[in-house]
Amino acid sequence: MQENYSSIKHRFQTDGYVVVRNAVSEKLLQPVRDLINRNVDIHAQKLKSEGKINSTHSEASFERRLALIYNETESRMRSWNSFLFSQELFQLVRDNSILDVIEQLAGKEISFNGDYHLRPKLPGNTITAFPLHQDSQYYGVETGKILIISVWIPLVDVDENNGCLCLIPGSHNWGLLESARRADSNMVSTEDVEQRGNPVAVPMKCGDLIAFHNLTFHGSKVNNSSNVRWSVDFRFRETPGYRKMSTEEQEGHAVLEEELERSAQPPLVVRSSNPKTIGDYTSWEAARLRLK
Repeated sequence: MQENYSSIKHRFQTDGYVVVRNAVSEKLLQPVRDLINRNVDIHAQKLKSEGKINSTHSEASFERRLALIYNETESRMRSWNSFLFSQELFQLVRDNSILDVIEQLAGKEISFNGDYHLRPKLPGNTITAFPLHQDSQYYGVETGKILIISVWIPLVDVDENNGCLCLIPGSHNWGLLESARRADSNMVSTEDVEQRGNPVAVPMKCGDLIAFHNLTFHGSKVNNSSNVRWSVDFRFRETPGYRKMSTEEQEGHAVLEEELERSAQPPLVVRSSNPKTIGDYTSWEAARLRLK
């Protein structure tokens, strides 16, 4: 990765997000794609055994295979997150290439929140088009007072045609706006935020990452290509306890931790001045099992 860290911090503070090109190596991403491939194959074999598809399309590319499978059937896999709790994800979220970026934004004491999403945006599927929203609209009002950094990584090249992210620069300075949950469970602001600022589409190559503030408005449109737009995202924050925090910050972290516990997504210390506090995969897995 060739990037000026002071530039990363400045752009994040100014725009509420920063794109870091060539941040994640192919060596780090390929195990994640291999994990997805194995589970797409399991899903395809199941659908074929049930007589719902005629072919598993095993010869198709990573980008194309799931689209071909779903062209044959109305059956959909409900969640692509469960199998992603894995060594592959663990290695990704604790990799120095990512944590070096996060350290410029959140300091040296870093926790992975524990929540993550694998998102297969299928061709023409309106359900996977996300309205402009702020992440703290999902976490709770109190979390608008702390910094949560989302990291979004495309597993294929993305552009406006297949539904890249769109963000409103500077919208992290607006505070947490009122929102409501739609029928599809997505949060949306009660006002038209595009009257405040214009969304900017952010094309990215596989290996790029984008880091954005929990108050930055972002979303994505329908995938108009014939392939699947695969991406993965997860979140970081400053680990509480290493400095004196305001009452509002303490409340924000407490509300966030309640939400993570409710959804069985335990946080994990991934960088610290005290190496003994850094979690390993075994302890993270045990924490999750206790919550389930």
